[in-house]
Amino acid sequence: MKNVLVLGAGMVARPLVSYLLARDGVAVTVADVDQGRAAALVAGAANGRGLALDARDLAAVGVLLDDCDLLVSLLPPEFEPPVTRLAIEKRRSMVSASPRGQAAMDVLDGAAREAGVTLLPEV
Repeated sequence: MKNVLVLGAGMVARPLVSYLLARDGVAVTVADVDQGRAAALVAGAANGRGLALDARDLAAVGVLLDDCDLLVSLLPPEFEPPVTRLAIEKRRSMVSASPRGQAAMDVLDGAAREAGVTLLPEV
């Protein structure tokens, strides 16, 4: 089974989480500062779980990254750089909805290539 970690349970998360939960062989963990909002997105799905998480707690984010195959970040842009660096360090590919400046992407792209992971920003 593939494990997808979705950080953020805001307005754009529902269609993505619904899509992922409908896929065979995919387990989805949604983590958000509001545990109730995260749990509501996966309610009733055997392959889903909703957790409370403050994305500023990089140790907690790292624990969740250890158990996932793919990170989907729907976090506000200010949370992206440290989470992206941690994903690269943990060798986890990442899809993000946040835009980044070209200079930041150049730095992160090089590190991601060295780690053998894919970063897909602005999706």
